[in-house]
Amino acid sequence: MKQNTVRPDMTVGAIVAEYPVTMQMLEALGIDYCCGGKRTLNDAAETAQIPVESLLAVLRTTIAQAQQAPAVVRDWQTAPLGELMDHIINVHHAYMHRELPRIGQLMERVVHAHGAKHADILTPLAETYAALRAELEAHLTDEEERELAPKEWTAEARAGYLVALRFQLGGGTALPTDRAFTQEEVAGLFAGLLARMGDLEEVEGRLVGWNGKSVTLRNAKGKVPYPLAERPVLCVGSGDRYAVVGAARAFPGDRVKLFVRGGVVVGVALTLAPAAGLYERESSWIHWTRRFTGTELMAKLKERDSSRRGTVVRKVEVEGRGVSGRATKVKVTTDVGPVVLTGLEVRFALSIPESLFTIADGKDEKGPVFTFYGRGWGHGVGLCQNGAFGQALAGRTYREILSHYYPGTTIVQASMLRSAVKSRLP
Repeated sequence: MKQNTVRPDMTVGAIVAEYPVTMQMLEALGIDYCCGGKRTLNDAAETAQIPVESLLAVLRTTIAQAQQAPAVVRDWQTAPLGELMDHIINVHHAYMHRELPRIGQLMERVVHAHGAKHADILTPLAETYAALRAELEAHLTDEEERELAPKEWTAEARAGYLVALRFQLGGGTALPTDRAFTQEEVAGLFAGLLARMGDLEEVEGRLVGWNGKSVTLRNAKGKVPYPLAERPVLCVGSGDRYAVVGAARAFPGDRVKLFVRGGVVVGVALTLAPAAGLYERESSWIHWTRRFTGTELMAKLKERDSSRRGTVVRKVEVEGRGVSGRATKVKVTTDVGPVVLTGLEVRFALSIPESLFTIADGKDEKGPVFTFYGRGWGHGVGLCQNGAFGQALAGRTYREILSHYYPGTTIVQASMLRSAVKSRLP
């Protein structure tokens, strides 16, 4: 055992060379032992604004603790495999995870400071360390992933679990280890394996049509028909969770994923939509909620018309609705009197996106509360932008979209219209 003889007149570099255990302590104190290694400990302490006596005490204690640490004696040849693996991961792997990044940072600092003068040595050294670190970290990951599988599993089962985990055959979803896989989970793993092997192609897009013999999607390639296998597997769900079903109702514009093998669709995954069947189903305005206290709602009314009097809204009643269900007349009762809203003023005065809504009134500690539950955004007349966009995604042409919103109309070129008008003028 080396005698603990750290002195203030020793250079920092000499101390680190003789007692490597002091490196991390010096780093923590902000004392440079590389470029500043030629300074005495006394000078380094003064620069770091640390009393040299305190610095000496810390370094001597660090060295003494390292020298006096009891050696752990364990016969790992006879230890259980599980205990050996835990020891390797918790001691040696933990050390690697802690030290590899730290050494990498030190390497960068040395190359930055001295690379110009010693490129012939430092450049290949840095490249060698980077390659060594990458190989070690890959090895650490491999062994640690193996530990995620129960120790009582067979070696073959643990290896299979590692393959499924490493190549994310479950799509990133955590794989169960406390129960048997379901049929759907096994099918998903096999599908993931086939996809990774290049034997199964995944194609995503919007559904255009399905006739039993083929399915047509719209994606970056345009409208593309794909022939269906005799009995393709059909799944319905969202995210990473899908369930196999015997039948499902799909609508043009739905998000669809096809699993194609040999040019033929062998599986179809339909993504559930919150408002199935509506062209605007994916719009953020398909459903909305607005909540106001009576005082807040009164302030909204005054923002539109400063002549309105009152401090709080007591009641909101829909007195008239159009054929579409939109509110055409609303009576708002304040603490002063009633305010009647009609037409677009319903939407603007109440500060809500649309006049297609229902109201739920209640109370809190401050007084009346009104919650509006509605659908859509706009004036409710003519073409719906969100619906038109949804129809376009479903593959409908501009003529079909316009005829949906303006039935009975005819689309002609503007030049033809001008000629027809001119012919009727005197």
